[in-house]
Amino acid sequence: MPVVYGVMTHEEHPGPDVLLIERLRGVSVEAPARTPQRWEQLQEQIVEALLSWHRQDSGGCVGVVDCTQENLWPNWYRQRWRSCGERLTFIRIPA
Repeated sequence: MPVVYGVMTHEEHPGPDVLLIERLRGVSVEAPARTPQRWEQLQEQIVEALLSWHRQDSGGCVGVVDCTQENLWPNWYRQRWRSCGERLTFIRIPA
């Protein structure tokens, strides 16, 4: 499973978000998946890696380092799941 270190977003300049992912056993992350099934598997692994990071107990607070807000778990989960799904729509599926 790839290690996802974070997501770079573009607020000032429109464009797709960029996932910061560990290289996969020496294969560049930019290398296309061999089959559509492998691409689906990679997407699932990326989402799982992001969600596992977010499963860490935060004491009910969410937000960036200098701005946190109280949030209930169901609301937080829906927000993160929606965010992960939206980010994946920007990734081009290999031919």
